[in-house]
Amino acid sequence: MTAAKPIPSIRSIARPLATAAVCILLGGCGGSTEHFAVNRVYLQSQEWAAKIELTEAQRQDLQDVLEQHFGTPDAPATAGLDGMLDPALLKLAAGPVFSDQQGTPFGLYREHCAHCHGVTGDGAGPTAVFLSPYPRDFRRGTFKFKSTLGPATPPTDEDLLRTLREGIPETAMPAYGLLTDQELESLVDYVKYLTIRGQVERSLIEFAVDELDPEDRISDFPEDVEDTIRFVARRWEQAPDQVVQVPPKPEPWDLQVSIERGRDLFLGDVANCVKCHGPEGRGDGETVDYDDWTRELDPENAETWSQYVRLGALTPTRSRPRNLQRGIYHGGGREEDLYVRILCGIAGTPMPAAPMKPEGADLGDRRLTTDDIWHLVDFVNYLGTDRGEAN
Repeated sequence: MTAAKPIPSIRSIARPLATAAVCILLGGCGGSTEHFAVNRVYLQSQEWAAKIELTEAQRQDLQDVLEQHFGTPDAPATAGLDGMLDPALLKLAAGPVFSDQQGTPFGLYREHCAHCHGVTGDGAGPTAVFLSPYPRDFRRGTFKFKSTLGPATPPTDEDLLRTLREGIPETAMPAYGLLTDQELESLVDYVKYLTIRGQVERSLIEFAVDELDPEDRISDFPEDVEDTIRFVARRWEQAPDQVVQVPPKPEPWDLQVSIERGRDLFLGDVANCVKCHGPEGRGDGETVDYDDWTRELDPENAETWSQYVRLGALTPTRSRPRNLQRGIYHGGGREEDLYVRILCGIAGTPMPAAPMKPEGADLGDRRLTTDDIWHLVDFVNYLGTDRGEAN
C-alpha cells in the first residue's frame, strides 16, 4: 500500500509564489541592491524652498556619509544605534530573498514589504501606484496607528508587531500571522532601521541646504551628523515612556445615555467630528485635505507636482475620512483602540488629537474629559451597528 503524500502547508506553497512575484517586480532576487537611492523628492523640495542647489559633489558626499553610518540594503550598519537594533535580525530581513541549507529564510523585507513600501522604505514600490491609500513612506518617521502620544513620537515595537500580525483592514496591508515571531521581529527592526535612516537623511538634507557653502561637505561636520543620529534614535528609545494609558470606563455606566452624549459631542463644535465624518458618520463631510506626506509637497501646484512625480513621488490623492457606519477601523476595532485614536488623533492625517480639558480648568472650559472620549467611543461603536445604519 502506497503511503499517502503529506499535504503541503499553506506556508510551503505561499512562500515560493510570493518570492517569485517579488523577484519579478524587483528585477530579480538573486542580485544585490548596492546603494540606497537618495531621497530626491525631499532634496528637491528643500532646494526649491531655499532657492539653492547642492553641487553634485555635495549630493554624493551626503550619500557617502549615510552609507558610512547605515550601510546598504544588502548590508545594513547600525553605527550610533547600539542596543536599539539587533544585527542578527537585520541580517534576516535585509538583502535578496533566499533560504540557507537549514531552510532559514533571508531577505524577508524584500520578499514581503518592498513591492509596496520600496527597497528604501519610500512607500513607492512597484505596486504602490495601484493602491489606495498609498503604502507608508517610512522615511518621514510618521506612523498612523500607534499607542504613543504625540504625532512626532514613534510607535513602540509592539505597535509595529501588531500591525504586522493583524494587517490594516480595508487596505493592501495584509496580516502576516503565518510568519514566526523571529521573522516578525526582524521586520520590525528593519522598518525601524529604514525609518531612522530616512529621518536622518531628511535632517541632513535640511542641514546641507541651510548651512553649507558650495565648497562645504556634510562629511566636514561629523559631530553634527552624530548628533542628528542620536537625536533621532533618542525619540525611538523614549517611545515606550509615551504610551497612552487608557482609563477604564467609570462605574456605573449607562450605555444609552453615553451614546446620546457621544452624539452631541460628535455633532458639536468642540470635538467637531461631523466636519469630516459627516452628520451620520458616513465619511461624507469635508474631503479637501491631504495627509502630511502629500501636503508637504504643495499638492495644489500641478506644475510642481509633475516634477516631483518625475523624481519618484506618487500622484497626490486627498485624504478620505472613514465611513464609521461600516464598523471597520484601520487602527483596530477594540474600544481601547478607538479611545486612543480619538484621544491622540491619527498622526500624519487630518484626524486631530482631541482637545482635552486640563486638571483645574475653569467650569466654563468646553474642552473634553476622559469620560467624553468614552462617550464618543460608544457613539462610534453605535454607528458601526445596524442601529447606526438605520439612522
